[in-house]
Amino acid sequence: MACSQSLLTQIWCGHLSVSNPLWRVLLCVFFCPLIYLHVLDFRQDELIQREADTKEEMKSLQSVTGSVPHMRSEDTLSAQNLQPLDAWTRLVSLYSSPQVKFFLNIVSYFCFLGLFSVVLMVDFQNTPSGLEILLYVWLFSLVCEELRQLTSDSDGFGFRKKAQIYINDLWNILDVLSIILFIVGLVFRLTAGLFYAGKILLCIDFIVFCLRLMAIFTISRTLGPKIIIVKRMMRDMFFFMFLLSIWVVAYGVAKQGILIHNEDRLGWILRGAVYEPYLTIFGDVPSNIDNTDFDITSCSLDGNDPHKPRCPVLTEDDLPAFPEWLTILMLCVYLLFANILLLNLLIAIFNFTFQEVQDNTDRIWKFQRYELIKEYHSRPVAPPPFILLSHLYLLLRLVLRRPAPASTAFKQELSQLEEEELLSWEALMKDRYLMSLKQQQMQSMEQRITDTALKVSSLCERQDQEEDGSSRPVVRRLVRLEEQVLQSARALQWIMDNLRPSGFRPSDAPSLNLMPEDSVDGVSNTADREEVFHVMARELQYPGSRVTRFPVPEEKVPWEVRTTLYLRRRPLGSEDHSVPDEEAPGSFSSYNPPHYSCPTTGGSTQGYVLSCTTPVPPQGAANRGMSSLLHYTCPTTGGRPQGPEEKADVHRNPGGRTGLRGRGKLPHLGPNRSMDLIITRWRDSACSELEFLVQQDRNQKCLTFPGGHVDADGRLPLSLTKTLGPKVCEKISELLSEKREVLQVYEGYVDDPQNTDQAWLETSVLNIHLHIDCPLLVDISAAVTRLHQSLLRLQWVEVSGRARLRHDQKELLKRVAQHHCSKF
Repeated sequence: MACSQSLLTQIWCGHLSVSNPLWRVLLCVFFCPLIYLHVLDFRQDELIQREADTKEEMKSLQSVTGSVPHMRSEDTLSAQNLQPLDAWTRLVSLYSSPQVKFFLNIVSYFCFLGLFSVVLMVDFQNTPSGLEILLYVWLFSLVCEELRQLTSDSDGFGFRKKAQIYINDLWNILDVLSIILFIVGLVFRLTAGLFYAGKILLCIDFIVFCLRLMAIFTISRTLGPKIIIVKRMMRDMFFFMFLLSIWVVAYGVAKQGILIHNEDRLGWILRGAVYEPYLTIFGDVPSNIDNTDFDITSCSLDGNDPHKPRCPVLTEDDLPAFPEWLTILMLCVYLLFANILLLNLLIAIFNFTFQEVQDNTDRIWKFQRYELIKEYHSRPVAPPPFILLSHLYLLLRLVLRRPAPASTAFKQELSQLEEEELLSWEALMKDRYLMSLKQQQMQSMEQRITDTALKVSSLCERQDQEEDGSSRPVVRRLVRLEEQVLQSARALQWIMDNLRPSGFRPSDAPSLNLMPEDSVDGVSNTADREEVFHVMARELQYPGSRVTRFPVPEEKVPWEVRTTLYLRRRPLGSEDHSVPDEEAPGSFSSYNPPHYSCPTTGGSTQGYVLSCTTPVPPQGAANRGMSSLLHYTCPTTGGRPQGPEEKADVHRNPGGRTGLRGRGKLPHLGPNRSMDLIITRWRDSACSELEFLVQQDRNQKCLTFPGGHVDADGRLPLSLTKTLGPKVCEKISELLSEKREVLQVYEGYVDDPQNTDQAWLETSVLNIHLHIDCPLLVDISAAVTRLHQSLLRLQWVEVSGRARLRHDQKELLKRVAQHHCSKF
């Protein structure tokens, strides 16, 4: 096997030396003058150098022994025929090497795929352009090469046998399929009515050409067998799909029949009976099997809307009439068998196939390597599309009836003397192999266990023999020892009996005071739930001022924690705004927050920005099960029992202590309410992409939801009226009052650096979805166009996780996307 692989390596390198590094070969391929600088070594040069070394050894041997060594006439004749390669022969030898042909064809194939992709994506005109014509010429060269491979019969198999061998190769099947698809696509492309269909076929053909690219990995010892693994796994998966389709169709038809009554649209039938059950296997759980998310506006009652599915059978209350428990049970059973049982079965099949091929990796790679070397040894020198010149040359030789010389690279005939030497060498290698195999068997674990068992059995036999001779003296000694012990016991008993009348009595045995075992307290399995406290509201430096907060540790944030020193407020005109209360033993010591109220704020909204807000429920909400953004509503004045030292507080931050009293920069004490609107729309009638309206501040270079401060309940922010106009805000107010197409995303407390103990932010985030035919959408689009050049401009942005929003607003936007069943 090693000899055949060595021969294949020589054939793969051609006239080049097998010791040449790959980077040198590639460098000389793309810059051929380097071969004249002896960057590459040729086998002819190595043979000449070896012959010169042999002559030097013979001369030195002759000078020592005084006799001329005998040389075979064949060796003398071959030595005389060795001549240095000229410049042209070196160039031809370089590019005729199968190794160089392989790399040139790889580069050519990549160029072909690049040209193909450019034509499909950039330059696909009604009239074929120059690049497209070049693509057709390139493909014609590939067709000619496939015909040459089919008709060439260097092994003498005959056309029928050769065609059978050709069609059994997977890569040849891909070649034929890609060529047929290209020809059909070209015919469609040149037909006016089928122009676009032709482009679609060519795009599919491009996929087949890309799959053909996997053939280049067969030369790799690591990746070559992986191609075989992929082919066998595809075969396994093909038969597995029959088993999987039984479950998919069974569940899909039953679900479609239960949910929908008399659906006559074929597309929606296939979608509900096949497509949706297939996606369910990969985690896309349907939402139409229960009544939780049912919306009658998302379906068509009579099935006339091509973009909406038919509504299920409804009751008098416009609710689905199907048994919800049955559809959920069917889904659970379907996922149990299809998603767990069958998919794990497929993984086990793939694992078996991989292990089976992996155990024979080396053998598979050697066969693949032989086929590849044989293919490129007979391949023309020039790569496509220049290979047409070689095909033209072969066609002329065929017309002139001058057959190509037969290749003898894979068939070597030896003389009688060389054959005898080869047989003797094979016998020597056979003996060495058998000897090494015997040594391996001796060093194997089974042989070692056998040898150890023989040694143990021999030791046991010797021990039995020794025991038979030495057991009797040992028994005698034991009997004597037993008699002596018995006599000693009798003597001790006699001594004790004589000492007892003299008043010597045995003392009571001391009681053993055993210490009780330390009890180990069990560790509770239930961990306390972590409470959520505000973080940004406790920043040490109050934003936009020189006021420093009183540091409040996280465990002291809740108002339930009592303080031993809480400060009562004095009039604002006094120099010190607070005085201490009496100390209460065993509690949070010395909570002494400063007092700050910005005089420029007053009752306006100046300085009131939600630049770094984070909506969180106040501490303790997690324990009450109200941590959800969509369902938590924070009380405006705090719902906690007030301690005796804090009864004078009229307003109290529901999030806990912040380390600062007063109003800060907020408009007024207590809750300062705001409203943000997430206005969404579909980009087109096909509902392909969901967009939302954002307000861009060019000074801050960030995006935010339109909204602002709210003076009273039920009114829109004044800043929103200035931005969108009174007409648009009036229509939005009507929508909010009627609660049509309005979703309350979040309402409650906001963790903001501007919060204090007596003033905090509360926000209400609403989602208003506008349909394409909605008049309000036209007015908002006009406002977007009007404010395009202003500092605070509006724009429509795709609903995506890549939007330049704050983290908390991204979470709210994600919930809106989930509500509208849109990607995020």
